[in-house]
Amino acid sequence: MKSLLLIIVAVALVGGVASIGKKINKQRSKNHLGSVVEQPYPAPTSPGTQPPTTGTGDVHFAVNFAAPSAKLAENTFRTGITAYQEKSVSQVTWDKVSNEQRVGTILIDPIDQVIAPSKDFDDLKARMKILDPLVQKIVGKGGRVILVFQSVPRWLSSKPNDDTTTYSGAKMWLSVAPADYTVWQSVVKAFVNHFDNELKTNGHVLYMIGSEPENYWFGSEQDFYKYYEYGAKGALEANPNVKVGGITSVGLQASFHEPTKVATAGNKPILYNWMQYAQEHNAPIRFVTWHEYPAASPVPLGTTTWQATATKIRSWLGEFKYSNVELISTDWPDWERTQIGAFNDGAGKAAYIISGLIAAHRNNFDTTYLKLQDGSGTNANLAATNGSFGGGSGLFTKAGISKAVYNAYALISKMAGNMVDVSTNDDFIAAQGSIRGNTAYLLVSNFIPPDSVLPINTFVPGADPAAVVVEVQKKYPSKSQAEALAKGILAGTTNVDSLPFSATTKSLLKKMQEIAVTAKQRSTKTMKTVAQLNGLSAGTWNVEEYVIDATHANPYAHVADIKAKIAPFVARNDLAGAQGVIKEINDAYGIASGRLPTRQIQIDKAGFPLGFDLTPNSVHLSIFTKR
Repeated sequence: MKSLLLIIVAVALVGGVASIGKKINKQRSKNHLGSVVEQPYPAPTSPGTQPPTTGTGDVHFAVNFAAPSAKLAENTFRTGITAYQEKSVSQVTWDKVSNEQRVGTILIDPIDQVIAPSKDFDDLKARMKILDPLVQKIVGKGGRVILVFQSVPRWLSSKPNDDTTTYSGAKMWLSVAPADYTVWQSVVKAFVNHFDNELKTNGHVLYMIGSEPENYWFGSEQDFYKYYEYGAKGALEANPNVKVGGITSVGLQASFHEPTKVATAGNKPILYNWMQYAQEHNAPIRFVTWHEYPAASPVPLGTTTWQATATKIRSWLGEFKYSNVELISTDWPDWERTQIGAFNDGAGKAAYIISGLIAAHRNNFDTTYLKLQDGSGTNANLAATNGSFGGGSGLFTKAGISKAVYNAYALISKMAGNMVDVSTNDDFIAAQGSIRGNTAYLLVSNFIPPDSVLPINTFVPGADPAAVVVEVQKKYPSKSQAEALAKGILAGTTNVDSLPFSATTKSLLKKMQEIAVTAKQRSTKTMKTVAQLNGLSAGTWNVEEYVIDATHANPYAHVADIKAKIAPFVARNDLAGAQGVIKEINDAYGIASGRLPTRQIQIDKAGFPLGFDLTPNSVHLSIFTKR
């Protein structure tokens, strides 16, 4: 159990405490993910069998397909991924993603193949072409590429002979200011000229300058802003319409520069100071990226940290006269430290992602999922004896076996047409519709949040998390006291009204307690759900349905079978030889394995009450086609 102090500290990443950023940054930089604990998700009370056709239910909500928005599912619901050093990902995995998913924004770092090994400027320009096949494939599928700049080549470094290894594992010469900023400007100009102009990618490549500079930049704060300024201006020289931005702070309020052990100027968030510097030096900002560490629960909708972060970033952009700026939460949702084990490998993560994508859509920002394939944060010992499942956050295990969360992205790739927002009037069930002609779609997720993420949510709009931290520190200074208090609040045994806190803090803690207690009750309950379908023309409609839950489209539910099939290859470290078997496994347990029998419904002027079961941590997609 986390101490209440640490829990509220997590909340404060949204509201603003400078010293908190220091602790979280250092933990992130050193990749202290902690031990991986096998955490099985609750078994449903009934399997996801053919749901009832009509009737009353535990949850009842309406979907008005006659009132769609202008946003298109094809643009909104795409598979965005943080890939970083893409060379570690097999071609088989890339091919599967590009062929089966509606590819979205893919983040790639050219550091390993282009920047770090380059000998001089000409060599760097030649090396850019290594990325051409992947970039062209992503763009050709309608996706976008984010190229990350968070380093300088040795030949341009202000400390070219400093081979000191930093705590991130990188060499010092990579992570300092360039010796000549005008040459750095030319470097970024060359990237943009190649990927925008020579490859004619038509705005589908974005250039992100900065990736957690408060952790990985070993120059001064002002040096980094200058690094951004010259890079952004170089991008503009190559293409006046270039999509350039940054800077991917580790949290909204991060205001401590870990490498230099110095607070940011004025103790203000590095994102804020960067925007101010960019305005003063006429540098463009066409998108803003950030990491939401630690991540919150996606439900209840409207309480996510992402929503609060996006709102604050937009207010800062307005203050500095930047408009029409896209927001992208990269490395999303950072579940590695908060919930590892069977949850990441099974249906729980799938339900989390669908609810989270609905929340992101409602707040108009894009995401890139962390990550494509299991790596850091995976229990290697467990994976070696568990069919390659080791609790990592990837869409695939390290062996290349796709997970339930991969199938969740496959589901959203099926949706099309104009988005139809839906209110379920339920804290745990999120829904989204869309419609195109005589085909309509209804996506529903029933996510049950664990205790570890609920306290991070912003349950009370306007509450100052910094003040909450101060209150807790004053009243419960020891770790043991705070842990006991947290345990009681989350279990529902502590009377929050009796605590010596302000009315605002009590309000936040009471809502947290309410959701936590209800979540425990819902963790074993199948919800009989009725969606009243309105706005569809009268007649006969086919209903094609897909389910991801503890038994459907969930490869982890078949871990014993998977383990038996790949064990011989794992024993001789022959994953290349296992590709045929892995393909069979992925085909067997893909989204098609979650398809229910097609049924027909008769819709009249009054609409139709569609009934279905939602087990805990499950996803349900219905596709309606008029006959």
